[in-house]
Amino acid sequence: MPRETPVRFGILQRYVLDQVLRSFGLALLTITAVFVLLTVMTVASREGLPPQDILRLIPYVIPGSLPYTIPVAMLFAVSVVYGRLASDNEVIAVKTAGLSAMVVLRPAIYLGFALSVLLFFLSADAIPRAQPPCQADDLQ
Repeated sequence: MPRETPVRFGILQRYVLDQVLRSFGLALLTITAVFVLLTVMTVASREGLPPQDILRLIPYVIPGSLPYTIPVAMLFAVSVVYGRLASDNEVIAVKTAGLSAMVVLRPAIYLGFALSVLLFFLSADAIPRAQPPCQADDLQ
């Protein structure tokens, strides 16, 4: 009975993972910043908050925006990286070398799974703690 080998990333997988992580980080930072600024400015204009209160509000808005921004950032990063790999014919080179295309796709699949687990735990703990408590008159 063959034993399962642990997941090991070779040079190609580390290269693809590095490219995806770089694009993901930049996209996540940009999309979250835009989302948070729009959310905070909407609340600030409605409530008439001074700049000091606006700055104190930002850390509470960021966790609630992550379930929306992480999937979009991941989609953007994967589209950019794999689009570039395809346009540079690197996928064809991998297949010509006798490797499966899954060799190139596996890093993004593992990263997507890890981000899903992270969002699950954020949704169970950090995001609810960042939300203000519900008031009885908010329910009406």
